[in-house]
This record gives sequence, C-alpha cells and structure tokens, in this order.
Amino acid sequence: MKHTLQLIIVFAILLFTGCSKEEEPGVQAAEGPLCLVEINGNFVETELDEMPVFLNGGEEGFYSAILEVAHYPADARAAGIEGRCVLHYEITETGEVENIEVVQDPGGGIGASAKDALAAATAGPAFSPAMLNGAPVRVRKSLDIDYGLE
Repeated sequence: MKHTLQLIIVFAILLFTGCSKEEEPGVQAAEGPLCLVEINGNFVETELDEMPVFLNGGEEGFYSAILEVAHYPADARAAGIEGRCVLHYEITETGEVENIEVVQDPGGGIGASAKDALAAATAGPAFSPAMLNGAPVRVRKSLDIDYGLE
C-alpha cells in the first residue's frame, strides 16, 4: 500500500540546480551557478564555482530518494487537498541538509509530510558541498513538490 501512495504523489521537483531567492515563497530562481551563499552569517546571491550534487545518483537519485520515503497524508487525501508545497533548506559545508522550512503548504499535513520526506531522503552527508573560491560554503536551496490525487 505504501508503494501505491507514493505513486499517487505527482512530483514537480524544481530548482534542484538553482537556489531560492528571498522575495516571496514559491518564487523560482533561474537554474545555474547563482545561489544564496552564506557569507559572514548572511545569505548573499553569489555565483558558485561548483553547485552541490546529491551523492546518491545526482538529480535523478535525489528525486528517487524523496519518492521512496514520501507519502500522501491521509487527512489531505480524505479532504481532497492538492497543491504545491515549497520547502527551503540549507546544505552545509559538509554536505548535510539543515534548517528545512515549509514556506508554502496546501494543508492537510502535506507540508509536514514533504519536510519529513526531504529530511529522511537526505539524512547524513547527502550532497557534495557547494564550492566558492576553492572552499566549501553553506547554501540555501528551494524545493517544490506538487501533490495531486489521481
């Protein structure tokens, strides 16, 4: 049954290679080397030398890892709730994911479910670190997940 629930979730995982901007929840940054990088305790939009890469299969592995642990919350399913959940998170200098924040939540437990899925899929060092001027840096990224009922 768990596998069936996972297949019902429609993932539109965006911005894997781009990073979040601070303008408003759900705003999508362009893909590319520009990223929000922590410099002296503040996040500044900066061009990176190297973007972080998911260690277990790159972009496709990232999607698969989330799909393996994600579920459609029973409350959301029962209420017919669908929509986009937007998460912001940080990748540390050692490649660990921290500070996962739900910035857009359609309700019914979807936000908590998406946050839990990202945390489970990225437990431990999950990414190569972002690099700037030859040194690893902390970056802030965004992840959009669309939940839809069949």
